[in-house]
Amino acid sequence: MRRMLAALLLGGLVSLVACSDDTEQTEIVLTFDLESIERRLQRVGPDDSILYGWNHLRATADYDGEPIAVELQAGVEYTNGAGPCDGLFTLTFPDESILALAFVDCQSYTASEVSGARFASRLRIIGGTGEFVDVRGSGEYTGERREEIGGAVRSRMVLRVTG
Repeated sequence: MRRMLAALLLGGLVSLVACSDDTEQTEIVLTFDLESIERRLQRVGPDDSILYGWNHLRATADYDGEPIAVELQAGVEYTNGAGPCDGLFTLTFPDESILALAFVDCQSYTASEVSGARFASRLRIIGGTGEFVDVRGSGEYTGERREEIGGAVRSRMVLRVTG
């Protein structure tokens, strides 16, 4: 993992990070645009004011000049356009190593589904494979959707990993 985390790419700027041992914390910052590939949403409640369901989204982020596949399985429960969300991220790196993450206390803030939304959540590392098999850590996720639900979500993820 030390080699894999040695160079991070963010918006065309390369940040070099020294990794001397398995207890040192490394920060990974990724930006990407999530696109919905499938969703199942339902409306219930008075005046159909509650929207709930799931959304499957994908994106590609850059890592050391190579693509990282980003996948999100997200669940929502909005009342009058805002409320809790839940999700699981899978990051697949160029060597096929996987890093799995979960939302912790995710919230969405919006006036309505048609005016866009902002998302904020802490992240917990579930586990990984390959270079990430023994990592631990946490992070934050923020996102902004400028369209109705199902539209692209401009995303930023900051992870702090050890191991």
